[in-house]
Parts: sequence; C-alpha cells; structure tokens
Amino acid sequence: MTKSILIADDNDLVRAHLRYFFQIQHAEFEIHEAEDGLEAARRLRAIPVKAPIILFTMHASIIPHSEIVSAGVDAVVSKSNLADLQQTIATLLR
Repeated sequence: MTKSILIADDNDLVRAHLRYFFQIQHAEFEIHEAEDGLEAARRLRAIPVKAPIILFTMHASIIPHSEIVSAGVDAVVSKSNLADLQQTIATLLR
C-alpha cells in the first residue's frame, strides 16, 4: 500500500515549497494537495482513514484549541520551524 502525504494550504506557493520538501525528504510518499487544512482534516476523520494529521500554521495561537481537536488534528507545528515539522512527521510515522 502506497503511503501518502496531503498538503493542505490556501497559498499555492506554500504548497509548492512543501511539495518540494516532501519530494526530497520523503520520496517514497505519494503527495496530494488541498486548499483548506482544517476542512481537509475534518473530511479525513469522517472516513475510516488511520493517518496522522499535522496542522502546519502561522496562526495556531488564534485557532481555538477546541476547533483543532474537533478536526482530528494530531499535532500543531509553526510554519516558522520547518525542522520541527520534519521531527513531528518522523515521530508520528513511527
């Protein structure tokens, strides 16, 4: 079974940069894109998918914690820290 990464961001340039990052760091993954992160998380959790969801955002402090939890997000990482994103991915994929 092929493993996949879904990049959900409303900015095309951010998605392109993340796609490049994942192609270099995780070439074994199939990469998909969506525009709305929390909505994508909700839709994934609505179907029987066992996949970690990381909210990669500059706005974690203004998104209500209850909204993050209800969307089924497993971890929140600031966009200012790409190394932290890589570490979080490694941790969740173990």
